[in-house]
Amino acid sequence: MLLVAEASSGLEAIRQFRTHNPDITLMDLQMPEMNGLDAIIAIRGEFPAARMIVLTTYSGDVQVLRALKAGAHAYLLKNTLHKDLVDTNPSGSRR
Repeated sequence: MLLVAEASSGLEAIRQFRTHNPDITLMDLQMPEMNGLDAIIAIRGEFPAARMIVLTTYSGDVQVLRALKAGAHAYLLKNTLHKDLVDTNPSGSRR
């Protein structure tokens, strides 16, 4: 796994995605300027093949459904073990 960029806001996440076009994007839901859901929608609108994994502290079913509807392929909690994160397939299933 190689980290190619970081963003501190949803708007910056979109700019970084355009610049680096990563294989997989880890997206938080709570960010300033634009939240993660809106950033996912914007990125997937411009790059339909973008593979997004939400990595957040929110465990509620409503948030999971919103993220998946927005175009996320998987939804993981930040306290997920590193191995589980690496083993997550961006199609939303395990390898």
